[in-house]
Amino acid sequence: MDTVIGLIEKHNSFEGELTSRTEQIESVKRTANNLLKTADSEDEERITTEVSRIDQAWEEIWDLCKNKTKLLKEALDQAEDLQKSINVLLEWLTDAEMKLRFSGPLAIDANEAKEQLASHERFIQELQGKEEIKDGTLKLANTILSKCHPDAVTVIKHWITISSSRWEEVYSWAHQRLDKLKVIFINFIHIKLIFSYVFAHF
Repeated sequence: MDTVIGLIEKHNSFEGELTSRTEQIESVKRTANNLLKTADSEDEERITTEVSRIDQAWEEIWDLCKNKTKLLKEALDQAEDLQKSINVLLEWLTDAEMKLRFSGPLAIDANEAKEQLASHERFIQELQGKEEIKDGTLKLANTILSKCHPDAVTVIKHWITISSSRWEEVYSWAHQRLDKLKVIFINFIHIKLIFSYVFAHF
């Protein structure tokens, strides 16, 4: 965002300077028209050619200027989208880390194990639902990285690294806990079955 805003400010300054040169261009063209009134055929051709070259160059400069204005507007829109996406993703990851950190000790009975497993499976579903946001954010960041100003490269790479590493950390943590909860729940089921078998035969 800061890089794009800085480029827009510089471009606006250039555009203002370009606008201020319009009167000079018009003055040159008026002088040329006055000269044409008294010029011979050879000078008339030379003056006409030079005025035509000035007109063409001036139009090309303005076309390039307008195109750069458009590109900078698009870059600003993309920078804003990326910033919003990263903020949403990192905010959710922070909440997810808090949920995992304060999820409490593992269950000590079958009912509690079942409840913890069901609750964590809902969390895993939420995590999977956020994967599309993560993928979209990283895709946009890499798209911007492929064409951004050199001043922005380090910042974009930083946010790609942070977003990717935070996601992988939460993803790994969540699935490790899921595996533990499944093992605990299955163990309680096995114990329950063993006790049921024992009581049925003694």
